[in-house]
Amino acid sequence: MGAQKKIFVACPTPRDIKELPRIVDYNDYQFIYQDYVTENLERLIYEDGSEEGRVDDIPAMIDALIAEYSDGSLAGIISSDDYPGINIASAVAQRLGLASPSPEVILQCQHKYYSRCLQKKFVPEAVPQFALLDMHAPAHTQKPVDYPFFLKPVKSVFSCFAQSIASPADLEQAFKNKLPNTDFFIPFNQLLKRYTNLEHDAHHMISEELLGGHQVTVEGYVFKGEVGFFGVVDSVMFPGTICFQRFEYPSQLTDAVQDRMKDIARRCMKGIGLDNGLFNIEMFYNPAVDTIHIIEINPRMAGQFADLYEKVDGSNSYEALVSIAVGKKPVLKKKEGEFKVAASFVLREFENKWVEKVPDAQQIKKAHEQFPELRVEIFAEEGKPLSSTLQDGKSYRYGLIHLGADSWSVLEEKFQKCKQILEVTFRI
Repeated sequence: MGAQKKIFVACPTPRDIKELPRIVDYNDYQFIYQDYVTENLERLIYEDGSEEGRVDDIPAMIDALIAEYSDGSLAGIISSDDYPGINIASAVAQRLGLASPSPEVILQCQHKYYSRCLQKKFVPEAVPQFALLDMHAPAHTQKPVDYPFFLKPVKSVFSCFAQSIASPADLEQAFKNKLPNTDFFIPFNQLLKRYTNLEHDAHHMISEELLGGHQVTVEGYVFKGEVGFFGVVDSVMFPGTICFQRFEYPSQLTDAVQDRMKDIARRCMKGIGLDNGLFNIEMFYNPAVDTIHIIEINPRMAGQFADLYEKVDGSNSYEALVSIAVGKKPVLKKKEGEFKVAASFVLREFENKWVEKVPDAQQIKKAHEQFPELRVEIFAEEGKPLSSTLQDGKSYRYGLIHLGADSWSVLEEKFQKCKQILEVTFRI
């Protein structure tokens, strides 16, 4: 038997490490996992100041990886990590001649302002009004879109610091409030300077016309210029919030609306020039006026949805990620999965509670025995407050439970039973 083919996994997530062995034959591929440097950046989101050497030097890391694997030993390089994983993967792959979107296209998609500019060029009907704001200039000098509007950093920070602004007084307060630690943006700005000629760095916010309606994620891939789709996933919020309660697949929107969304995604991806990679695009469908708008483009896979497609269709999107990385066209199945519906349920609290107990190995084993298709992730740490892990500033996410069923009602019943087995207890 020949030598194993090596695939480098940049900034692997815990989900990557669980899912890749499930869908890829280890007799064919050896995965090389890089240290998870993203944790250092995440700690900077809310922390002030920085110690010398505390921010990872991503460009230097890229150069070191290029030198290390210039011998041609890699068959591919992948990442599901938003930042900096996908940036590292694309930059290294480009230099080594491996399949991947270009680092310039990745960065243009990640920079919310320039992404909007590209969207306006190729799918103008799907783009809300938007305007760039300087984080370091006084609020009264800014020229946002008409009030009310939505305000967010041009480089997304796990939904942190995103908020609705109803008046100039709200904008003034938002500028007085704590904004992302600028150290968080250092690697991103270094990458912008190295791989693009973009004028505005990440020290900006973007104001956008308020959108509403039925929120979904359209996910797919581009391989040698051909666009394909995994599906459309519905986003369900906790009532009265913009916090995700669960993600449901398949979408309950009509096929006609989903086809329009896919057409927008196809034209947008081909126009932008994203190739040989995965993407997911968040969109709103407003049934009152029959309009579709893009919320944002993410030039990477949505790892959270990978097994939902497998449960319903029989294909896991990690399979496509690996196939494209080694130069093969993905082979997707449809409606060949074990279940008719699937969902990712988000475990969330709206108070910062102290975590008394999380599920132990026996409880997790029991849950898997009763629900073999289960995927579970617990982020809460016993003996710590919920705020000790990265949060969005509006609520406290402490876990995910993924299940499949033959109807939405049965799926909800399974979730409630599974949640009881995997009990997390708190005290205020």
